[in-house]
Amino acid sequence: MPNTYVRLMDPTPLAANAKSSRTEVADLGAETKARAQIRVIKAGSAGTIRLQEAAVNEDGAFVDIANSTVSLGTTSNTIVPISDFLRFIRWITDGDVAGNPVVIIDIIGKH
Repeated sequence: MPNTYVRLMDPTPLAANAKSSRTEVADLGAETKARAQIRVIKAGSAGTIRLQEAAVNEDGAFVDIANSTVSLGTTSNTIVPISDFLRFIRWITDGDVAGNPVVIIDIIGKH
């Protein structure tokens, strides 16, 4: 069975306190591990983005994935290994995002 590929975020300018909508989360329930590639292709002046996981696709259920926070203040290309995660994965920014950083996020789920 092939790996699962999800484009979690197309090139998108980010704002403070933004997050994936309920229709823009990765449903990786059939996978046992994953790797996310977070590319900051245009730096902003401040802020971070991070990944979160949840068993159900509801706002109050998501919790941060350890070691998935990426600075939006510089361009970067970061690989985040994810193991023992729940079913859904989304992105969220903090309240300090400024300067309209642009990010792309891709995830590969593996069996």
